[in-house]
Amino acid sequence: MFATAIVAVLLAAASSAFPHAAREASKDDANVSVQLSAVGNTMVKAVVTNRGDEAISVLRLNSVLDSFPCRRVDVYKEGKKMEFEGLLAHHDMQNLPDDVFATLNPGDFAENTFDIAETVDLSAGGPVTVLSEGVFLLARSDSTSISGMVQYRSNELKIDVDGVLAAKVESAGGLRRRNLDKRTSFYLDTCTPAAMKNLTALLKSTTDYADAGARAATNGSLATFETFFKKTDLRTRRPVASRFRAISNETSIIDGGIVRLTCSDDFCKGTINAIADSWISFITICPRFFSAYPPTSPECHATDQTSILLHEMTHMRHVYSPGTNDFAYGYDNVTKLPADQAINNADTFAIYAAGKFFFFWFFVPYPIASSIPGLIYFHRFLPWMLNGKVIGTCRRCMPTSLLRRHLGGKSL
Repeated sequence: MFATAIVAVLLAAASSAFPHAAREASKDDANVSVQLSAVGNTMVKAVVTNRGDEAISVLRLNSVLDSFPCRRVDVYKEGKKMEFEGLLAHHDMQNLPDDVFATLNPGDFAENTFDIAETVDLSAGGPVTVLSEGVFLLARSDSTSISGMVQYRSNELKIDVDGVLAAKVESAGGLRRRNLDKRTSFYLDTCTPAAMKNLTALLKSTTDYADAGARAATNGSLATFETFFKKTDLRTRRPVASRFRAISNETSIIDGGIVRLTCSDDFCKGTINAIADSWISFITICPRFFSAYPPTSPECHATDQTSILLHEMTHMRHVYSPGTNDFAYGYDNVTKLPADQAINNADTFAIYAAGKFFFFWFFVPYPIASSIPGLIYFHRFLPWMLNGKVIGTCRRCMPTSLLRRHLGGKSL
């Protein structure tokens, strides 16, 4: 009787563990418009306008409004997307200052002018098409906490580029790369002995996270997978698992792989935790990375050093192509992305994998707990049943695939 009651409770919890409560963001959202115009050979001005009837605060970071040489636009030549040669920054989204937001009343606009030759090689010249498409993260006008998101798609801007002039523009990546050591060592001398020791341990935990993500994507809960990636067919699950396996292979090598780490960069400012330079397979670990986050965290969907490193690894196109983008951060936002963005969003992979590795109660890693059914039941659900409430946010992390296996393969 008691066992039956336990199973009933577990099944009830499982059915609500991954609800489809968050609306998938629509690409037809019209509250924010983006208009691109040419103001020079490769100079582009972006104007972002609030078309809604309420004031909003638009996050500038990792968007067309960012002064950082991120993926602000995509450039196409002869119908083919040109390679992005800029940088992708991982930001602390919990401690955002006021100045990284553009607060727009209805009808107000914000603008940003930038050189697309900073992030794309346009030295060959000729006609190109420039397009900005993605997500703006939003905060309430009186807050700096991310509370929502809105999809946008700009106009298609046609430019006939003078290649000679474009070649004179030094890319942001090129300027940065001149100051980086080109040796083949995984670790650079810019890392202190303490940082090197920390990173060595983090590579091991990143391998564990990636392995857990690969297992879950291959044989795990379809409901959980759909929450993050929106589709559960093999054409979706296989590339997700393959990316995780490629990352695991890379991080398990330590000093003989493709990716190199550096612990010093002039771009490490403000809220930046790490910087990915996929073009040359470099990841910069910024000083705040070590001070602002624990190496690992069993709290569901929390950011830790390991999930950040995994996030950055997904950007590396030479590890698994194509490299991911930064459409959205955090569980509440990544689970609202449509399928085509979710499978190309770095934080979607990081949060999915981290949630599959840790069990909330008693800090038990997934590989250990998955082999001990009793540990799962008592460490995770007995405290919940005794207290009459869910502890922390463990419901979201409930391993439904594991529970189904131990309940004889019953569908949840």
